[in-house]
Parts: sequence; structure tokens; C-alpha cells
Amino acid sequence: MSYTPIRDKLVDVLKTVPGIGNVHYRPRSAPFAGWEEFIRRHIKRGRVNTWEVSRPSVRSDLIAVGNAQGNQPFYHYTHTIRIRGGIGVRDAEDTNTDFHDVVDGILDAIRENVQLGGLLVLPMLFEAPVIGHAMFKRVLIHHAEFALTAVERTGGGS
Repeated sequence: MSYTPIRDKLVDVLKTVPGIGNVHYRPRSAPFAGWEEFIRRHIKRGRVNTWEVSRPSVRSDLIAVGNAQGNQPFYHYTHTIRIRGGIGVRDAEDTNTDFHDVVDGILDAIRENVQLGGLLVLPMLFEAPVIGHAMFKRVLIHHAEFALTAVERTGGGS
């Protein structure tokens, strides 16, 4: 297997979160051809509401699960996955509450799909180490980053 089915399943899971907005399979930092493209990629219901999934690292290991007699060690990839994004700030509309509902929705969706439908050999570990504000282009947004560790079996032992 590879990262692609894991990423695709995770994006599908994220798209089920109420209020999530646009979810991208990769970071979107390239210059835009025009304002219409920017709006199409990052604006949902009249405000910035965009999320990205990326894999900043992967490592290969040989482990045994449970150390039970007869268990052969197996090779696996540990993918570090990052989800980051945010929602445009509109103080008069209490977007802070909407934003935290989306953050909680993301955490719940991941918790309910910790093995991504059987793609992972171990449940994902996850956290949200960054929740705050940031600038997206020239727009102030509520911003969050999630860090996930996804373990995929890649082969048998020696």
C-alpha cells in the first residue's frame, strides 16, 4: 500500500464534519491564477474555510505486536500526517464558536475512524497542538493544526 489510500480515506472522513468547508489533499500555497480560483479553492459560504492534509514525514520500522509467542515481527510505515486550516474571523457572528465546533468535529471524526476502515494496523494517535489565530493571505482566521500518527503494515518479518 502507500500513503495515497490513507490520505484519501482521511479526506473522506474530514468531509463528513459539519461546517468543515473545503478539504484539500495537499497544501495549497502556490500563487493563484486569479481571484475566482482563490474563492473556488478556499471560500465556503462567503468566508475563508479551508483545510489541508499533508504528510511531512514517514519512517519504516520492524516491530512485533503484543510480544505473544508465535508472533512474527512485521515491517510497517509510520506516517506523520498534518491537518491544518481555519475559518475566517467574523467577531459579530461569533465565528469562534463555529470554529471550535469544527475542531471538535474533526477530533470526533478521527476518533470514530482511528483505523481508517482497516487501512491501518494500529489505531491512529492524534492531537491538536495548535489552536488559535493566524493570517491566511490577508485574512485573519481561526487556525488549528492536528498531528496524527498512522501505522500501516507493509510486509512480514524476516
